Amino acid sequence: MILDIEQLANDIRQAYPHTDVIPVRFRELAWPDQLRLLSTSTVFITTQGSSAFRLVFLPLGSSCIMVGSPELPGEQEWQSFHELDRWFPLNYVRLERYPIPYSNTSDEFVVWRKPGHWEPGGQEAARRWWLYNAHVRLHLARLKPMLDRALLV
Repeated sequence: MILDIEQLANDIRQAYPHTDVIPVRFRELAWPDQLRLLSTSTVFITTQGSSAFRLVFLPLGSSCIMVGSPELPGEQEWQSFHELDRWFPLNYVRLERYPIPYSNTSDEFVVWRKPGHWEPGGQEAARRWWLYNAHVRLHLARLKPMLDRALLV
């Protein structure tokens, strides 16, 4: 889940005053309303996982900025961080990755461990799983280059 979504939307509106920015919590919308929004979107910013599957409804030429799982130390290239490429040809949507470094100690991700909730065994495996499923807080300074490309600024 993207934290502080209203503040992020306001920041984007200030940086791109001629752009219509609509912060959406899809779980609060009926499916037809979700499709209507997605099918007319230029940019879709989402976390990885099930919410990202909605990108298949984006129009030709749109962009999806996906907040990826934490990068692992020594990772040299972009690893696939969604399963969609195995299901759908995604060459009609430009994919961008907003990576969160594995060593990150900033406020970009917030891990709320749920006692009794399933997690993999072992302390390091559990930490990585919770980071992958963390709530995220995006920073405009890091997001702006991706938005510039998506909006052809």
